[in-house]
Amino acid sequence: MSALQRYCTKVQLWYSNGLLPQQRFQTILTYHMKENESTKATLSSVSRSALVERPRLDEKLALSLHYQTALVHAPHGYGKTTAIARYLASREYCHAYMQCTSDDNNPKTFASRLSLMLISLLPNVTESEDPSDVQLSRMVELLGEISEPRYLIFDDVEFLNHKHITSWLSFLAAYLPETVHLMLIGTDIAVFPKASMHRDAVMQINRDDLAFTQEEGRRLAAYFADDIDDEALELMIENTWGSPLLLKACFAKGEIQNSAQVEGRSRELESYFLPIWDEVPKKAETALVYTALLGAFFPGKEQETLKTGVMILIEKSLFVEMTSAGEVLIHPLFRSFVLNRVRAGKNRRIEHAVAQAVADLLDASLYREAITMTLGIEDYELVASLLDEYCAKLLTDGNLDFITSIIGQLPKVSVERYASLMLLEILSGIRKGWTARHVMDRIAGIQSSRLRKKMQEVDLLSILDGIDLLLQRDFYHAEKLLNKLPDELTYLRPLISVFIASLPLGPEEDLEQVYHHLQETLRTIGIKQYDVLSIVLLGQIGSIQLELLLFEQARQSFDEALRLGYEEKAGYATSCSMAWIGKGLLSLYSGMREDAEEYLLRGLASAKGYSFYLSLHAQLALAEFYIVTDRHEEAVRLLRDAGKQANEYDVTAMDDRVIEAMHAMSLRRVGDIPALEMWVHKYQRKNEQQGVPFDLYELEQRQVLGYYQLTGQTEQAETLYVSLQTLLKDKHRLLHSVILSLEYGAFDLQTAELSRTQVNESHISTLRELYASQHVPKSYLLTDRELEVLKLIEKGFLNKEIAQMIHITERTVKWHASKVYEKLQVTSRMEAVSEARRIGIL
Repeated sequence: MSALQRYCTKVQLWYSNGLLPQQRFQTILTYHMKENESTKATLSSVSRSALVERPRLDEKLALSLHYQTALVHAPHGYGKTTAIARYLASREYCHAYMQCTSDDNNPKTFASRLSLMLISLLPNVTESEDPSDVQLSRMVELLGEISEPRYLIFDDVEFLNHKHITSWLSFLAAYLPETVHLMLIGTDIAVFPKASMHRDAVMQINRDDLAFTQEEGRRLAAYFADDIDDEALELMIENTWGSPLLLKACFAKGEIQNSAQVEGRSRELESYFLPIWDEVPKKAETALVYTALLGAFFPGKEQETLKTGVMILIEKSLFVEMTSAGEVLIHPLFRSFVLNRVRAGKNRRIEHAVAQAVADLLDASLYREAITMTLGIEDYELVASLLDEYCAKLLTDGNLDFITSIIGQLPKVSVERYASLMLLEILSGIRKGWTARHVMDRIAGIQSSRLRKKMQEVDLLSILDGIDLLLQRDFYHAEKLLNKLPDELTYLRPLISVFIASLPLGPEEDLEQVYHHLQETLRTIGIKQYDVLSIVLLGQIGSIQLELLLFEQARQSFDEALRLGYEEKAGYATSCSMAWIGKGLLSLYSGMREDAEEYLLRGLASAKGYSFYLSLHAQLALAEFYIVTDRHEEAVRLLRDAGKQANEYDVTAMDDRVIEAMHAMSLRRVGDIPALEMWVHKYQRKNEQQGVPFDLYELEQRQVLGYYQLTGQTEQAETLYVSLQTLLKDKHRLLHSVILSLEYGAFDLQTAELSRTQVNESHISTLRELYASQHVPKSYLLTDRELEVLKLIEKGFLNKEIAQMIHITERTVKWHASKVYEKLQVTSRMEAVSEARRIGIL
């Protein structure tokens, strides 16, 4: 089949699917099928999209009078020819038009047709026998004598690629008089000389200019229906990228009343992309499939081959684009079409694209995204492989619901694997307070009879007993019992250590009893190199020794855990995170702030690769470090990140409350009483201690106590201090008892019971510096940004000037200024500066 026949077939396919405006169809038929007398087209109406007024596009086209050359470059279906025709008809400009085909790629043919175009613009000029270049030069010279604007229009220039034609176009761009404007229309305008010195005289009209706006889409809808929902219209424009042809096709299939109908209409348009798929060059197919798989991505420096393919797709307007920030995007409907082609069958290039996309997602630790993507293209074998390899990692990060949903979509479900995941869900549920009734109801709710039977076959009693032992801190017997898991559940064993590490201390536990029990457990199990359970237990023991003020023993426990987790080639194991966190806090209490920050950051880095709960523990420890060292903005940013991370996982309300309590601690330290008051009122509406781990209860009560002190509520403060101090001493929380006394201002070294501890006056001095109650300086009332705005106000800068200097909006500057007035209790800029100078801020 010739290129011309393929083109005509494509045109007929678009028209038969209602995707080609009928005026455009008639023009193409007249030109391309004049040799085939048997081909006839029946026209019943004109394209309604051509009737829509588009002032924005008309204004852009009118600017072409100020340029020598205009390049109209967009994918199929954006009404390029229709828009130019409307513009020329409305202005009644004289023009010459050439509809290019593959036959015009011959230089002689092109020159002959170009000569005829120029003659049509010149009155009383006929074709001569002179060589083409002589004729063209003479006619270009004659055109200079005409003062009215004229256009030379070349349509479908994607068919042209001969270097001699590029030379002709370069000649025209260079020597056409100012009154004659060159206009190239096509999906690919590579034939225009890119290196031309006249590039500055070129105007480009692209997809963004040709796409329908929402208002224009509404005008088009008026030809098909009385009204359309705003949300549905916005979704249509988003799905079609504002293509006039695709929007018309959506409306032509009947009235659209809501957004739900839009998705169905969009799927019916995929046949439009069939001939476009055939235009994709082989060397760009891998790049296209890769882009469709990811939807959007930023190409890396090492992806040169991929980037080359993307640039080919962009140049040929194959519905792939790159933003100014470098992000590669693909048309939503075209993406759907490409993914359907991938599902239908794979060749070598498609397989390479899939492998590359999966590898890049895994390198970025986007395991969920990689599995979801492969499930979307129905590569079930690859999905199962990824689940097998990364299941433990996903479970550790709290993605149980995600895994079960994926397994439920696989055509062949492994009952054994699904049963094991259900057991892990039960483990997680018990941590959140599930009773035996919850467990039995969960099993009874399983829809699959085979799976329910399998769950009943598993020795749930021993597993539940093992969990009960974990909750009692009897780790040795718990591990022995859980080691009897059936063979198909063996991969759950490493997760036991994560479960141990994430257990909060309960409200009724005496810390000394827990400490002795853990020591006995560790002696029974024994210490083993690279053993996760040993490393985690030592980290737990060291943390409790820190709380008991046994600083030297805690240091030894942390160092031993790090020794067990270190391998010369691989470095420190991720299970060392608890030891790094503990060592960081120990360094903080010993006055070594730089070491403390380094260790805490290493603990956070390790925890992110091990467990969400340890990661949260590390973030909270680092946040406390920032708070007590007066780095409040860093603390707030870290807590905000912790909150975002918590939202991504299946966390408990307790985890959210810990983050909120730490944020309240930051508010208390900077004296932000209004914000702290809001938190206190929210806290008091809750049932304070019911089902709350003691660590969280104590942290929240300390912030309430601080609020009472800041607001002068001395009686409530004293009552709360006494009750909380009693609880801390009863549970042997010695470190927090000292910190509470320092924060309240009631610590007395002479009467403190520190004889059995390993702290000295230097440690107490450091703790006093970090936590001791003191009058909050007025400067602390202002955040760093508010202080920065105040200093610029002092220098006489206006709000607009301040916004430009510190790269924020003028509205934000006004907001910061209002907060300054509120905190300094003033009403104007001059009063704020005066008050700030009086109290020593400025």
